Amino acid sequence: MISIPSDTVADALVDALVDTESSFKRIWLSTASKTSLLNRAFYSGFLSDRLSWVFIAAYQAAHRQVFEGLAADEWWAFAGSEDKSGKLPGVSVTDGKLNGTKTWVAAIEHVDRIIVSVGRTFFVVQPRDSSIELQTYPPGKFLPDMSVGRMTMTNTRAAETIVMNGDFALAEPVYITAAGFGYLLKESRRLSRADLEEDIRQSCEKLSDLWSRGYTEDIKALLGIYREIGRVGKILADDATMLNDRQARDWQESGKLLGMYRKGIEQRLA
Repeated sequence: MISIPSDTVADALVDALVDTESSFKRIWLSTASKTSLLNRAFYSGFLSDRLSWVFIAAYQAAHRQVFEGLAADEWWAFAGSEDKSGKLPGVSVTDGKLNGTKTWVAAIEHVDRIIVSVGRTFFVVQPRDSSIELQTYPPGKFLPDMSVGRMTMTNTRAAETIVMNGDFALAEPVYITAAGFGYLLKESRRLSRADLEEDIRQSCEKLSDLWSRGYTEDIKALLGIYREIGRVGKILADDATMLNDRQARDWQESGKLLGMYRKGIEQRLA
């Protein structure tokens, strides 16, 4: 369940800057004691100062929803994407060895373990293994503060597997919503939009109720809550732009994060 930070806590954190991915990782680690994944995602979002960190907070929670037994003090990445052009070979496993390239690894500079998909089998690898080459891409316009890159494996031992017990594509928007509402609460206080706080609180109550019932059981309710995060986000993005606020550029570059899963959720209802 989501626990709304007190005004005293909010006042102390509302202007805090988190300039680097490594700094946010330390902040995220400090939330390990939160009572639920939902609350950890929300509070990590509240401690964020940009949308790159909101994504990472949600992404880490989604991993823990879908894959059991992940350490609370590690960052994990789920590497499923491969080169559609075929120039870089996809990943295969032969004689207990992994070979090939995954083209999208999030938080690649600070990730502790990576889950590699080969069909419907999922292997866990250590990114610092000598048989693995990591390459960080130049920052893009979308979520520019999160490091992203590719991973190439050459005879990497396929020694550890992990079971996927849920739908990662649905878990992501659930926790984007939780982390996003935490971030929007902080931004509403920072931009003196007290009128939005009650909307955020009510949406958090709805999300907490849905999560406790099982979010896969009511996709329509999830869609409604997800649309609300987009609506509130647009209001704060417009305010930031009008005020020439420090977050205006981040909203312009990465604001689509709070709406990019909408079509995927809608397709579940078709």
